[in-house]
Amino acid sequence: MLVGIVGALGLNFPVTVALMASEQFGGAAATYGLLTAMLAVGSIAGAAVSARRLDVPRHTTLIAATAAFGVSETLFGLMPNLWLFALLAIPTGACVLLVSTMANALVQLSTDDAMRGRVMGVFLLVFIGTTPIGAPIVGAVCEAFGPRAGLALGGVSSLLAAAIVALFDLRRPPAAARAAGPGPAGPGLAVGGLKARPSHPACETPRPPPAGASR
Repeated sequence: MLVGIVGALGLNFPVTVALMASEQFGGAAATYGLLTAMLAVGSIAGAAVSARRLDVPRHTTLIAATAAFGVSETLFGLMPNLWLFALLAIPTGACVLLVSTMANALVQLSTDDAMRGRVMGVFLLVFIGTTPIGAPIVGAVCEAFGPRAGLALGGVSSLLAAAIVALFDLRRPPAAARAAGPGPAGPGLAVGGLKARPSHPACETPRPPPAGASR
């Protein structure tokens, strides 16, 4: 849900930033190039911060990064002049990289080895493949209400998605309770989020008798 909404509505900068450069600030190709360069500077900063992390990202950290992206993109669209707009492009680009790298690492490290390729295929489909779907929506909003509304749509949607997922996480039972499970099968070993039930004696492979034993 997080990466789907961010990808569909929040990452349509080729539409929104281009319209801001041409319609709001009366610029041309050089203005658009400046703004995309400032987004790239923020992306480099976000990549440097992500590279310093040594632990596995947590859900709460990803939710916080998505909320920060939502706030940053909303403020990005509210900047009254070109230079403030270009300045806000830096934290917006940094938040984009933080969200994408954290989500990517979290999905890869929490997936079983045998399923990682298929899971990452679905993840990339949801994250990157939804951007062309959201582009006509953002474009229609920009045409009706202006490019600032298109940026606000992406920012507010990402912020709401982060709030919904945070609320869902608060309602979930603790990890230990989920690993133990409520079933009547008795205690088991939690491996990768799944409960391994004790094997039944009838299902065990018979062992050959030791050498020299009486038959």
